[in-house]
Amino acid sequence: MGTPWLGLRAALKRQDLGFQLAADLSAALPVGSTALLARDDYAVHPRLQVGFLAETWQVGGEAGVLVRKKHELASVSGFSQDVIGSELRLGATVTSRAGESTRGEVSLVAGLPLQGGRPGGELLVAIRKHALSWLDLYVLGGPGVGAGMDTPTFRFVAGASFSTFRVD
Repeated sequence: MGTPWLGLRAALKRQDLGFQLAADLSAALPVGSTALLARDDYAVHPRLQVGFLAETWQVGGEAGVLVRKKHELASVSGFSQDVIGSELRLGATVTSRAGESTRGEVSLVAGLPLQGGRPGGELLVAIRKHALSWLDLYVLGGPGVGAGMDTPTFRFVAGASFSTFRVD
């Protein structure tokens, strides 16, 4: 198991329909195996998120920087490009809002290295379930593409998101 993350998102502009803007800050909790590179000394991920909310769908994008300690792995792999470090993170998503309690989502995310290394990305498909007016449960998964050292062959995530407002 990798490093768990804790995040906080604040809506800077929120409307029933139309343009949306939010700021997000996530941080890695210092647990996990250092030997397996599943624990960072520090890792923070500030990002800005924009979106457009319509009656039956929404689209969104985000840009941020993942700031973390650089790990050069060339001594293990033999390839100088095998570096894990800070990255520019970009993402885009399309979400269905047609269902009352369950909705589908497709996302693309990319990591562009800032300290050496190789780029990578993921295509993720998700199902979100409105459990309560302020709670969403979700599962998502999909393949990784590219040669980034932290790009998985396949990722699976399950989680919950909480809101002080009614969940979209």
